[in-house]
Amino acid sequence: MCARKKGKWVEATPIWGWPRWQGLEFFATPPNHNFGFTIDDIYSYSEPSFISNQTENFYKKYDSFSIYSWEEAEGFTWYHVAPGEWIPSLKSRMVRVDTHRPDGVDRDRWIAIDLEQQTLAVYEDGELRFATVIASGAGQAYSDPGVYEVYHKVELHTMQGSYAMDKSDFFYYENVPWALYYNHAQAIHAVYWPAVLGIPPQSHGCINMFPGDANWLFHWAELGEYVYVFDPSGKTPLPTPPTPMGTPPQPIYTPTPSSGG
Repeated sequence: MCARKKGKWVEATPIWGWPRWQGLEFFATPPNHNFGFTIDDIYSYSEPSFISNQTENFYKKYDSFSIYSWEEAEGFTWYHVAPGEWIPSLKSRMVRVDTHRPDGVDRDRWIAIDLEQQTLAVYEDGELRFATVIASGAGQAYSDPGVYEVYHKVELHTMQGSYAMDKSDFFYYENVPWALYYNHAQAIHAVYWPAVLGIPPQSHGCINMFPGDANWLFHWAELGEYVYVFDPSGKTPLPTPPTPMGTPPQPIYTPTPSSGG
């Protein structure tokens, strides 16, 4: 594509494109221990400290790594990823592998969303099937902790909403793909706009995923699928009526200019 300016032509280069990265799907040997994803390029450190030497091992953004132990230092969690290698939580997120059914889940299929780590994991028949990074709701539009059920699936859906009294934060996205509604207007869906997932919450209450991940989850999930949303840090407020813990299937609620999505 070219753009014209003052009688001359210059090449127009897109400043962003839809992300093609995808999380991890597990088959014969799913992990039974914690692991992580980087959320930015980083060299590992030789000790759990920013003043220690960096190693020669470079991890690209969204690379995965095993976690053998971790400890707190200098305001961050440091993950021991290999002998003499540590990666700080400043540029990484941990997937807590827990194959035990959460309270309120009565079958061996569920989606687990960790608000503290900004990760999503899928469990089936006592094993981890899939894991990736996400972005959850920010500020007063936080994603509600609790156990819910997918009550509506839609391949393409227009989402709009606003929280500010003057509507200054109004958003409108056409044809948002692969949405799984599980808690009123809160849904798990793909993002096709610029996004860096795994960083602190940034959505209007929904769970944002990269397109490939959302597509995988959409086709795995069935209506009535359990969605377990939790925050080990305890910083996310628990929901209050009319969004109680364990909200059952309900009529489809489409986001409007006065409510989020």
